Amino acid sequence: MTSKAAFKTLMRTVLQASMRLYLRMRNQYHRREDYPLASDPQNRNNFALWMQSELERIVPTEEMPAGYLKV
Repeated sequence: MTSKAAFKTLMRTVLQASMRLYLRMRNQYHRREDYPLASDPQNRNNFALWMQSELERIVPTEEMPAGYLKV
């Protein structure tokens, strides 16, 4: 068997094995998580509130320690 034919056989085997694994995992029971979706209407503003609180925590640059912004 030439190296090209051996490579094709190996790739076919790997692809078949990965497809079997994918199908087995896809068919498993996946428990539904109780995490809220970002697209839910009551959660749409959560990111804005989080970002605002993060921005409020930021220290102005003149109060940052020396060398903080050095790259």
